[in-house]
Amino acid sequence: MTNNDLISRSEFRRSLIIWAEKLHIAGACGGCEVELMQAVIRRLDAQAAVDAEPVRHGKWILNPCNLYNDATWVCSACGHEWTLIDGTPQENGMHYCPKCGAKMDGGIRHESDHQNSL
Repeated sequence: MTNNDLISRSEFRRSLIIWAEKLHIAGACGGCEVELMQAVIRRLDAQAAVDAEPVRHGKWILNPCNLYNDATWVCSACGHEWTLIDGTPQENGMHYCPKCGAKMDGGIRHESDHQNSL
């Protein structure tokens, strides 16, 4: 887990409320848990939101037919073509499409990406 993981504010808020209710029922703080959780929820609600999109996945597709006899690679996510003089996109460090930002992992959607997009 990194410090910049995206989380669902509403799900975290809901879990805080459930936690506060459980503490209150157990009598763990003698009533202080409600005020504490309300303060935490106010802080959570005051935090800035990020403008995030779900991770797009794709793969590089080799299209060897072009006018210059160089290898042309096509992004499967957006269809944009890239001509490389030497090597493959992976050998040139192109792990993401420079045009659309798709993660070039073969089009496989990972569970961790799904969790981060919620």
